Amino acid sequence: MRVLLLCLVIAKFVSSLKILTLLPYAGKSHFVSYEPLLKELANKGHEVHVYSEFPQKKPLPRYKDFVLEKVHQNSTEIVDMNDLPGEFFKRYATPLVLAGFAAEVCQKLNQRIVKDLLKSNEKYDLILIEYFNTDCFLGFAHTFKIPVIALSSSYPMPWHSSRFARIENPAFVPVHFGNFPKFMSFWERLENTIMLGYCKAVYYLLCDLPGNRDAKAFFGDNLPALEKIAENTSLILVNNYFALNGAFPQVPGMIEVGGMHLGTRQSLPKVRLNVV
Repeated sequence: MRVLLLCLVIAKFVSSLKILTLLPYAGKSHFVSYEPLLKELANKGHEVHVYSEFPQKKPLPRYKDFVLEKVHQNSTEIVDMNDLPGEFFKRYATPLVLAGFAAEVCQKLNQRIVKDLLKSNEKYDLILIEYFNTDCFLGFAHTFKIPVIALSSSYPMPWHSSRFARIENPAFVPVHFGNFPKFMSFWERLENTIMLGYCKAVYYLLCDLPGNRDAKAFFGDNLPALEKIAENTSLILVNNYFALNGAFPQVPGMIEVGGMHLGTRQSLPKVRLNVV
């Protein structure tokens, strides 16, 4: 019996991982969608180190917060897109807004807590990192030589599908920011095609190029291109559900986990209706 108990303890210890989680974007809605996963990993026995602006109010076992300083005064990054004139303008302005936020994310590389991580002797087994508007923190995957699992709080961004060989044919796959229906007219498909090229161009020029410069300044000139590092991503968990955004060709490396943040299902209250 003692030998059996010892084997069970050793098995549990060996199977646990030390996970580095990098969530530098200052969006509370993004963090909320990942938080249940991080808590459950810690609950299952893994050691989870989380770099974000949103620490736990009460300390949790095996869950350790490393709090990033706020670059923007409003850390929840609330943007009312209704303030922008017209639906057409919103489509093309949104990628530009995200590019501005990307620059703020990369500024956090210069914070002392991030520099200490780079110099640390921590041995991690896995990195969880958000794929959103910049990859400048992805250099940690190359530096620590460990696998990467990406997280997305929404339908995949237009600039991420190619990393996982996901089909993004604009004839029948609407671009994230286009707000086009599943079955598009000819003119909608035409604009969807233009929108796809526009989004990729904005990301490359305003997010990817500056992100690479900031990453090389932080990690060193020998750092490979961030896109090359991203091509080795093992998996991406996407907060999406086909009932909301339609069913599209999918790949094994992109898994939909829509509703993960909703928690335990609760029964609806019983209401008695008085029918006259």
